[in-house]
Amino acid sequence: MSETTEKVEYFGASQFEIAMISLTQVAANLFNVLMTMVSYLATGGWGMAVMVASQITASMRILDAVTDPIVSWFAPRVRTRFGVATPLVFLGWILEMVSIILMFNVMPNTQSVPLFIVLYVVNVFGYTFLNKAIMIYKLNVTNDPKKRPLFQRYNQTFVMIFTMILSLYRAKILVPKYGGLKLGLFQELSVFILIVTGVMMLLGLFFARKYDKVEDFERNYHKATDFNFKDIWNLIVHNPAFLMETISNATDKIASQTAGNTAVQTLLFGIIIANYGFTGDISIITTLVTLAMIWLITGRAKKRGNKDAYLKWCWLCVIVAAVTCTFLAVIDPTQITKATVPTVIFVILYAVMNSFKSTTNAAVQTMTLDIQDYEFYLHGKYLGPMVNAVGTLLSKIVDSASSIILAACLATLGYTDSMPQPGDPSSPKVFWMTMFLWLGMPVLGYLASIIAMKWYPLTAEKMVEVQKHNNEMRAKNAAAYEAELAGKNA
Repeated sequence: MSETTEKVEYFGASQFEIAMISLTQVAANLFNVLMTMVSYLATGGWGMAVMVASQITASMRILDAVTDPIVSWFAPRVRTRFGVATPLVFLGWILEMVSIILMFNVMPNTQSVPLFIVLYVVNVFGYTFLNKAIMIYKLNVTNDPKKRPLFQRYNQTFVMIFTMILSLYRAKILVPKYGGLKLGLFQELSVFILIVTGVMMLLGLFFARKYDKVEDFERNYHKATDFNFKDIWNLIVHNPAFLMETISNATDKIASQTAGNTAVQTLLFGIIIANYGFTGDISIITTLVTLAMIWLITGRAKKRGNKDAYLKWCWLCVIVAAVTCTFLAVIDPTQITKATVPTVIFVILYAVMNSFKSTTNAAVQTMTLDIQDYEFYLHGKYLGPMVNAVGTLLSKIVDSASSIILAACLATLGYTDSMPQPGDPSSPKVFWMTMFLWLGMPVLGYLASIIAMKWYPLTAEKMVEVQKHNNEMRAKNAAAYEAELAGKNA
C-alpha cells in the first residue's frame, strides 16, 4: 500500500494549525456541556415539570435535525470576502452566546415557558450554523488520511481537559457554594464557559483564515456544489458508507447522551456511591487515561483506517461495561471512596470505560470526512456539510428519544417534578435503573454499530484510491474554473 500512497498528492495544514482550528469544534462541544444541564435549569430556574422540560428538549433535537439540511443546503454556496465557512462560524458563535447569556443569566426569574422555547430555538440555529461551517473547515484544511484523525485527536484532547476542569469546578467549588445543583451554580458556570469558548473561537478563526478562501474553494469544487434532491437521494441510497456510519452515529449518540446526562451522573455518584464530590476527583484520572487512549486510537486510525480502529474499541467498550456492571452489583457501592480496593478498581474501570467511549466517538466522527470525499468520488458532488446534515436528520429523529427515555426512567423512580439530587435515598430499583442508563444503553449502541460496520466499505486501502481519483477531479474543476474566468475577462 505504501507504493500506492506515494502516488497520491495530499494537501494539508500543519499539526499545530489543525490543533488550533479544532478549537472551534471544542467551543461548540463546551456549549453543548451547558445545554446538557438545561433540564436542571428548566426545573430549578424556570419552574417546569421534569416531563415538560424533557419534551421541550426532545422537540428541540427534532428541530435541530430539520435545520441541519436547510443550513447545509446553502452553506457551501456562501461567497464573501471573509471566505465560505468563516461568516457562518461567526454567526453561529454569536447566536449561541446570546441565547446562553439570556437563558442562564437574564430570564430565569420570568418562569416563561414560551420564552424558554424561543431561546432554545435560537441556540439550535446557532449550533447548526457553527457545526456545518466547521465541517467545511475540516474538509478543506486537509485530505491527508494521516492528518484527518488529528482533528478528533486534538478536539477530544481539549474537550477532555476542559471537561475535567469544569467537573472539578462544579463538584469542588460550585456545589458546596450553592448547596446543590441550583440556579446560581448554572449561572456562574455559564459565564466561565462563555469566556473560555470566546478565546477558543478567536484562536480557531485566526488560524483557519488562510484555508477558507473563495478562490481556492471554487478551483477545487467548481460547479460541484450545485446539487439537488436527486444527489441527496443518491447519498442515502447509493453510498453504503454513509448509511452504515449514520446507523453507528445514531445509536452511539442515544447511548452517550443518556449515559452522560447530569441526572445519570447524579444518580451514580450522588446516590449510588453517595459521594458527589468524587466526580471531581475521578475526573482527573479519567482525563489522563482518556487522553492516552485518544492518542492511541488516532494513531491506529492513521495506520489502519477509521473502520478498523472503531470496531476494535466498540468491542472493548462492551466488555468493560459488562465487567463494570458486574463489579458494582457484587460490592457495596458506598464503600467506593471509603475502602481502598473497591475505590481503585472502580476508578480503573470508570476511567477505561470513559476513555473507550471518547475514542470510539473520535473514530466515528472522522469517518464523516471520508464519506464526504467518497461522495465526491462516486458522484462528483461536493455535498460537504450536507453529508453530516442528512446523517444528523436521520440519527436525531432516533436520538430525540434519549430525553424521553431518560424522563420515563426517572419517572419510574419517582422523579416527576424534580431532578435527582446528591443525597437522595438509594434502593435496588435506583441501582439497576442507573446501571441501565449508564452502562446498558451504551452497550446496546455499540452492538448496533458493530453490526453496521460489516457493510462499511471505506478501508484504509480504499481511501487511497478515493483520494487519488479526487485529486484528478479537483484538477479538472480548477481547469474549468480558470477557463471560465478567462472567458469572462476576454
